[in-house]
Amino acid sequence: MMLRIIKAVCSLLLLTTLNLNAAPNVIEAPQALKQWRGWVVHQYPELNCSQGPENIRRNCHWHSALDVEVSTGQITFSQQHILEKQGWIELPGDTDSWPSVVRVNGYPEKIMRHNQQPALYLAPGEHLIEGSISISEVPLSLKLPSSSTFVNLTINGKEISQASVDNQSLLLNQVKVKVAKASDSLNVQVYRLIRDGYPLWLESKIEVNVSGERRIETLGRVLPAGFELTDIRSKLPLRIDAQGNMQVQLDAGRHVIHLQARLVDSVEQFKVEAHNNWPDQELWSFAPNRSYRIVDVQGTPIDGGQTNMPDRWKAF
Repeated sequence: MMLRIIKAVCSLLLLTTLNLNAAPNVIEAPQALKQWRGWVVHQYPELNCSQGPENIRRNCHWHSALDVEVSTGQITFSQQHILEKQGWIELPGDTDSWPSVVRVNGYPEKIMRHNQQPALYLAPGEHLIEGSISISEVPLSLKLPSSSTFVNLTINGKEISQASVDNQSLLLNQVKVKVAKASDSLNVQVYRLIRDGYPLWLESKIEVNVSGERRIETLGRVLPAGFELTDIRSKLPLRIDAQGNMQVQLDAGRHVIHLQARLVDSVEQFKVEAHNNWPDQELWSFAPNRSYRIVDVQGTPIDGGQTNMPDRWKAF
């Protein structure tokens, strides 16, 4: 089986052809220990949560963008959540703007206080949370859950395309859509590392250099076909749509986004296309796992020391 890493529009600076000669070896627990699996998972439920390679922290809570609608007399909100273990889900609002009604999958749910914020404590599963906050007048801001990274805001029926968030608070006194100025600029650099194994992992480091006003931009499709995203680390609010395109709320400065993904489909080549603000070139590295299989890497390598790729990747 041959795997090729290909960059559309412009060839990759690191050309690799992977010849996978060995079949996967899956290591299972000894039969005598399998009976203890239920006890271990009960004691450490986070073991069932999604995780990237190299003992990257497990993520047990996934959620969609937060939808907020402001109208006369109330603020409504909704958000889809997936919990891989029971836990807290914070809600929009605070002591002065406490939710009056909250429903989970259509059923009323008791609102509790957690870290001085309205919250729910829910079992594992998929949860559609919908709620409302009664108001006499539109407040200047609405406190957001700490986990909310992307917000869709509507005020009096008008969608606000670039909702502003400051210090974990959603600004509600905004009704004008900002227009990009000539001083706005965006530069994106992408570095990737393939880690061979079962499954095959792909680590991505995305450097974003921004100038100009705060705004929302679509960077482009972030993963090659066949990969499933398992972890995101970013200080910038972002979301990835159904087509795999990443939208980011940008602030001026240099920012780094880390992605972890695993190969879930059988593919013969990895292909990333340059669309929107995605760069024409990427740098790829390959980390073999000789205890798993022998890989023949072909092509013209480059000196990683002359690039901005992570130091720990330069040895590959």
